[in-house]
Amino acid sequence: VRCKMKILLDTNILIQRENNTVVPDNIAQLIKIMGELNYKTCIHPLSISEIRKDGNVSRREVNLSKLSSYIGWLPELF
Repeated sequence: VRCKMKILLDTNILIQRENNTVVPDNIAQLIKIMGELNYKTCIHPLSISEIRKDGNVSRREVNLSKLSSYIGWLPELF
């Protein structure tokens, strides 16, 4: 199935999804629907910069380690 759309995740959604906490239902539903529709989930390089500023070193490392699961960047939008 060919991808119809790319979705750029806001940093706050990315953090809520990847943190070591229970994912809020609305975020889980959004990710599920995007997967069912075969949308590509993308993140912007500025999101990585924001995550790198996290003062909690262990949380920062965990979140950064999960970023490789995303398709890529959409810098052409900015």
